[in-house]
Formats: sequence, structure tokens, C-alpha cells
Amino acid sequence: YFNGLIFFIFADVILLILFGKNFVSGFNALRILSLGTLFFSVAVINNSIISAMGKPKLVTKIIFIGMFLNIILNLILIPKYGIDGAAIATTLTYILVLILSSYFVSSTMQIKLPISNWIKSVSAGMLTLFIGLLLRYYLNFSILSEFFVVFISCISIYLFLIHFWRVANVLEVILSLFKIIKSKLYTGVISQN
Repeated sequence: YFNGLIFFIFADVILLILFGKNFVSGFNALRILSLGTLFFSVAVINNSIISAMGKPKLVTKIIFIGMFLNIILNLILIPKYGIDGAAIATTLTYILVLILSSYFVSSTMQIKLPISNWIKSVSAGMLTLFIGLLLRYYLNFSILSEFFVVFISCISIYLFLIHFWRVANVLEVILSLFKIIKSKLYTGVISQN
């Protein structure tokens, strides 16, 4: 989730570092795609659940529907908006794949999706994104300092909001992150020996 926020806020810098100044003009497309990946990441989880339920053909159908929509939207949007149109088409496709996969997970497993928490999480993310953009706009630090200030601020704001809106227990989230980091470090130490 934070990758999407950071890619959105620092799209121009990321493109400059990775590809040079000739590609910085694509920063709007990267921003649009970074938002799309937030939707797609949840859709991937849903599709994994559907496959685990023994219905991989259903996942294939969802992906084909998404592919068909993507082709149609690209034909419509690219001539008018160029690379940004392609990014919009892909993001809209990701949203459709999320909606379809969520519907099938919900109906097949007969569970109620946590839509209220999703809305709160997305709202927290958008507010965090807005504040991150403001910080980026008004800070006059070196890019590395700016990155760390914005990154730490965004994490703090987002964690505060999801805790305040009772989406997640922040202490549990932080402890889980430490466990993941510890296991990765421990695994890395063992594999080096």
C-alpha cells in the first residue's frame, strides 16, 4: 500500500532516477498506475481465494473479462490521452477485476465483505496521499531528506487514521511488521551461513 503512495508522491523522481530525464514526462501515467495497483493487489488476493476453492477457471474468466475491457478502453483512450489513457484503462481494468473477484468471493463463500473497512482504508490512504503531496510541495529539503520526512509522515498519518477509524489495531500491525522483518533478517542470516 505504501509503495503505491510513495510511487504516486515521488513519481517524477523515481522516473528520473530509473530512466533519466527523457522519461520524467510519464509521471502522470506512473501516478495513475500506482493507484491502480492498490486495487489490483486486493484482486490478486481474491483470485487466490477463488483458485484455492477449486475454481481456477473462474479466475481465468475474470482475467479475460478484464483483458477485453482493457483492450476496448485502450482503443478509446490512447488516441485521445496517450500514455495517460493507457494508464487510466489499466487502472479501470484493475477496478473491474477487483469488483468481479470480490463479488465471487463474497457469493461463493457466503461472507459479507468488509466494505466499510475498505472505504475507511481507502479514505485514510487518500487523505495520507493528499498530505504527502502537500509536504512534498512545501518542503525544500534535499530529495533524500524529503523522501524520509514524507515517508515517515505518511506512515504515521495512515496508521493513526486506521486506528482512529477502528479499521485495525495499530499495535498489532506494528508487532506483525516487526515479526516479518525479524523473520526476514533471521532467514537472511541463516542462508548466508
